[in-house]
Amino acid sequence: MEIIKDDAIHNTAMKLAEELKNLSIYKSIYSDVQKLVSSPNVNKEDFKQSLQQAMKEKGLHTKLRNTVFHWVRTQGKQSRKIYVEWSNGEPLLGVNPNMPSTVPGFATLEAERIGLGERVSALGYAPVIQEFLKKGSPQCLRAKLWSQVLGAEVKQQQITYFNQLQKSVLEVDLMIDKLIFKDV
Repeated sequence: MEIIKDDAIHNTAMKLAEELKNLSIYKSIYSDVQKLVSSPNVNKEDFKQSLQQAMKEKGLHTKLRNTVFHWVRTQGKQSRKIYVEWSNGEPLLGVNPNMPSTVPGFATLEAERIGLGERVSALGYAPVIQEFLKKGSPQCLRAKLWSQVLGAEVKQQQITYFNQLQKSVLEVDLMIDKLIFKDV
């Protein structure tokens, strides 16, 4: 029985490795791991442990776990078979935010969810964040949590472009206002 289980795990790992090679993020992860392996943080004698520790310090561990999570989510029917249990029937946030909390130290369910949400967000693991979001998220954390789950990062270039667009809209509005004043 153990041999069959080990073979199934091995086959799944091989399939996952092949699928990850086809993803667009693979090249960046691969180059980051190559740089990390050649760094002095990784010892040849204790290669596995030192590489895992260096990956955690660099943040590649989280990036790899999130990539695997996003790959699993795209598998559709297979993931539905794996995840049969979806909810434990716990109270949801949003129905009554002033509902008393069952956890000591928190006055309301909303305060409890904010504290838990900040800890979950700090972890940065997409599957954990998704499970948190299933039971309700405070409005103050929704944007941050959903961007982590969806793997959407706003880059500096995009922020700059957005600010330029805002500035252009304001300039056009001012120019239109000046033209209207000249007509009147």
